[in-house]
Order: sequence, then structure tokens, then C-alpha cells
Amino acid sequence: MKPILLSIVSLLFGTAILLLGHGLAGTLLTLRSAAEQYSDIQIGMIMSAYFVGYIVGTWFCPALISRIGHIRAFTATAALCASLILLQGLWVNAWVWLLIRLIYGACIVSFYLIVESWLNARTDNLQRGRVFAIYMLVNLSAMALGQQLLLLGDVLTLELFAVAAALLSLSLVPVALTKLPEPEKVDKPGVDLSFAYHGSPVGLAGCLAAGLAGGAFWTMAPLFAFKVGLDTTATAAFMSATIIGGAFLQWPIGRYSDTHDRRKVLIFVALGSTIFAVLSMLSGNVPKAVMLGTMFLYGGLCFAVYPLSVAHANDNVSESDRVKLGGVLLLAYGIGAIFGPIIGGIVMQSAGPYSLPAFYAICWFLLALMVWRQLLRQHEPEGAELTAFTPLIRTSSESLQATAATQQPNER
Repeated sequence: MKPILLSIVSLLFGTAILLLGHGLAGTLLTLRSAAEQYSDIQIGMIMSAYFVGYIVGTWFCPALISRIGHIRAFTATAALCASLILLQGLWVNAWVWLLIRLIYGACIVSFYLIVESWLNARTDNLQRGRVFAIYMLVNLSAMALGQQLLLLGDVLTLELFAVAAALLSLSLVPVALTKLPEPEKVDKPGVDLSFAYHGSPVGLAGCLAAGLAGGAFWTMAPLFAFKVGLDTTATAAFMSATIIGGAFLQWPIGRYSDTHDRRKVLIFVALGSTIFAVLSMLSGNVPKAVMLGTMFLYGGLCFAVYPLSVAHANDNVSESDRVKLGGVLLLAYGIGAIFGPIIGGIVMQSAGPYSLPAFYAICWFLLALMVWRQLLRQHEPEGAELTAFTPLIRTSSESLQATAATQQPNER
């Protein structure tokens, strides 16, 4: 394990630096939009444009990697992201920001495809799961720390946009200097929603719900915190606590699901997410420690929905279909993530900020209800047929390919 980690440390270091800037940029843009007095619907549209680009990027990025290679694709992606963030700070206009977010989303999902396919190619089957667990820990930790960078400046100035852009630019250095060999080629899996629906309606519904609630959270939660009276410091802590909860609780939940009926675990997680989403409505009226504890538990539970759904879906398909399934689940998440911020913006504008966590709660409750109904209709595969859980928050088809390679039937 140690030799592999040493060989990929430069790639992980570049990833961490880029995601520091990315984590800062997303929350910063939401807070700046609120300060510019854009409507909640406008903010939801701006932020959801990211996920439109996210889906678009999954189609063209594999061809880009095959044509110019991973290092050049990473360099182009990071440089373009840095330029787009600077442009947002220089040109403050809601419709310009919407277009920029669309392009930015395509670039960020391309970055994930590049990094995850690279890690997949450099890791053998026996160590791939642990390598991707470390990668996701780096991912979440950097995103959480990025929230704290809000404290370095004023959201109304160019300063924080420049910090985020500088971090994305700096991420090029360790990757450009790496001695890690590049993979040869990345193939794009086909997309067929009906295939996933008939093969695993629970998995498909879980990914869709994760996209709806998760997309609304990532893009609109900073606005919710702002509107319920949290200052910049408290908003950063609010976001960080949720992300850290996802990092800490995802693994034990996944390990538990490997030895139990995964649908029952998914029901428990969805209902728990519902409860803590409702409790998060008190964020502006409870002591800070209570707020942070609530968000820690909410993040720990809700961020486990997507990987549980992916693992359950893989329990129900053949080995040869897992990569194809991964592309469909990614698309389902992306579709949900497009509409989540828009719906979140609409409900916040019409019913006030507290309607946003209520929207999360409805998404998770409906998922729990749907899974419960499926549980009554079908039986879960026996223990020997279960697919091993691999921690994933938001992922690309390439990391799902890595998951497919490691998710062999368990011998218990």
C-alpha cells in the first residue's frame, strides 16, 4: 500500500489544492449573489447551471483525455476554472454568472474524470478500494477547509475570488511535475435509464434523491445560513460541519451495509436525514454547538445515500454491466442536481429560507417510503451476493469503473 501512496501523492496533493479553491468558490458565489440581492430563483438557476455543465462534461471529457492525455487535460481544466472564477469576480452579472457556472461545471466534472481514471489505472484490484477511500477523504477534507477560507476576505470584493483562482492555478504545479505515468485511454460508457430502472429502481431513486437534495444543499445552503442570520464565520462552520460529518460517518455506515440488507440501511439513513434536515431549520435559533452537531449528523447520513444506492444497484447486476450502470447512476444524480437548486430557490422565495431544509426532508422521506415499498415487494440478495461498499460522495463514471473492479462478491 505504501509504494502506491508514494507514487500518487503528487496527484492527490494537486487534487487537494484544486478542491480548496473549488470549495471556497461555490460558497463564495452563493453569498455574493445574496449580497447583490439576486432573487432566490435567480441564485438557484445560477447554481444549477453548474450541474447542467456537469452532465455535459461527462460526454466530451473522455474524448479530450484520449486526445491530449491526462496531464494536459488537467492543466487545461484547472487553468480554465481559475480564469472563470476570476471572471466572476470582475464581471458581476447574474446572467453572465449563469453561463460561467455552466462552463465551470463541465470543467470540474472533467477534473474528476481525469483524476479518478488516473487513480484507477495506477491501482491494482487488491488496493483500489483503499486508494479511493483515501482520495475521498482528501476530497472532503479539502472542501471543508475551503469553507474556512471565507474568513480571509470580504465577499463583496475581488479578494476571495482571487484566492480561489490562485489555488486552482497552484494545483497545476504538483501535477505538471509528477513522474506518475499517464493512463492510455478513457472510454465513455453508454447511457440507458431504463436499464437501471428495471435492474435497480432503488439504486436509481437513491441517486436521483441524492442529486435533488445534495444539489440544493451544495448550492443553496450558504444562502439559507445567511438568511437565518448566520455571519460569514458561522456560515463557514455550518458548511464545514456537514462535510466533515460525511467524511467521518460514511465509512462505518458502508461497512455495516456490507453485512446487512442494504435497503434497510438505506431506509434508516434516509429517515435519519429527514429528521436532521428538519432539526437544521433551528440553525439560527440554537447554540452554535447544537447547530454544528446537527449538521455533522445530517452530513454523515445524507452523504451516505449515494454510495449506498450505488452499492445496492451493483448487487443486482452482472459484472459485465456494472460500468454501464455507473454511467446511468451518474446521469440520474446529475439530473437531480440540476433541478434541486432551482426547486430550492423557488421554495425559498415563496415560503422563506426554512423551506429549504424542508425540501431536503421531503426528498429523503419520499426515498425512504419508496425503498420501504420495494422492500415489501422483493427480497434482498443473500450475503454472498452483496457488493462491497466503496465510499463515494459525488463521483464520475471513471471512479464507478474503479468501484466495479473492486466490488467482487463477498465471501462470508
